[in-house]
Amino acid sequence: MKLISYFILSLCFSSIFITGCTKDDINKITEGINDYKDKGTDIIHNLTTNSETKKAKFELAESIAESINKLSISQISSNKIQSYEDYKKTVDKINLVIKTTNKHYDKKFNPLSTERKAYEQLTKNIDKYSPLINNFNELVTASKNFDKKDEKSADEVISATAGFGVELFLIQDGTLHKLVFNNVGEFSASVGLLKLSKVCGPCVGIAMESLYWSSKNYIVDKGGELYNYFSTLKNN
Repeated sequence: MKLISYFILSLCFSSIFITGCTKDDINKITEGINDYKDKGTDIIHNLTTNSETKKAKFELAESIAESINKLSISQISSNKIQSYEDYKKTVDKINLVIKTTNKHYDKKFNPLSTERKAYEQLTKNIDKYSPLINNFNELVTASKNFDKKDEKSADEVISATAGFGVELFLIQDGTLHKLVFNNVGEFSASVGLLKLSKVCGPCVGIAMESLYWSSKNYIVDKGGELYNYFSTLKNN
């Protein structure tokens, strides 16, 4: 870039008396060159940043997928929880995933209780746990299908991890439906998904949009940015 600048300026200086190139002309040329250089630098910076962001996303997705796959666990179904023993086996699987994914959240979620009292509560309100089971299955499937060369598969792993964390928050905190958030960042900070959203904000946004409570406006302000964000996703 410097060589080009010097070359053009030398041409202009050498032709001042021949072509009538003035100091103002030189200044304009110099400004144009600097502007071109700045734009080129910005483009290179953006390309580098995007490349680093994509790399971080793939590394995060790979880390999660490998950790989940090492557990060698299968999907679960609430329909198969017919006894206390069935419940304990199911919860043991969920707790393994909680332990594995906790390092990717900003807050640590407690393992689910395996006490008989917890089993009795589940049988009385199975709908409360169904979304968590669904997200568990989505995370297991996304991890098994993860492809290091497929960005969509990386997005799915991170989205499923975010969704699983939100459902844990709903069950263990129980106050989310009373709150209203206007943007993904505010939501991520409150629920504990900042680590994930910093690497892939859209992944967290998609997870939020797909969850059952978002469509019921449990946390979405119809006049806020988050609702508009959801609407855009649904219309695409």
